[in-house]
Amino acid sequence: MVTKIPPPLQEKDYRIRDDDEYLDIECKILELDMQIKTLTQLKEIQRQKLIKMSNDEPCRGKYFKLNKIVSCGRIKYESIPELATVNVDAYRGDPIISYRMDRI
Repeated sequence: MVTKIPPPLQEKDYRIRDDDEYLDIECKILELDMQIKTLTQLKEIQRQKLIKMSNDEPCRGKYFKLNKIVSCGRIKYESIPELATVNVDAYRGDPIISYRMDRI
């Protein structure tokens, strides 16, 4: 069967970059990631305080409106017997291209 998904990359597929400019940018990204993580944690603590103070009611302050939003859950396709024999790949759209940076 032909799919639109390329095979997983092997270590030999990566171009090794050890030039100063590339490594300097990597270091900057690492520093920013650490700052973002710390700030995100601090923000979440304050956000949870507002949620607790809201008592499940919509609230409006000077800078933020707080609403509780309830969404439908995801469809569990594997739980639908009629789809057990259907090749859903035939119904997929074009591949979505994104970039992911993993810390090594």
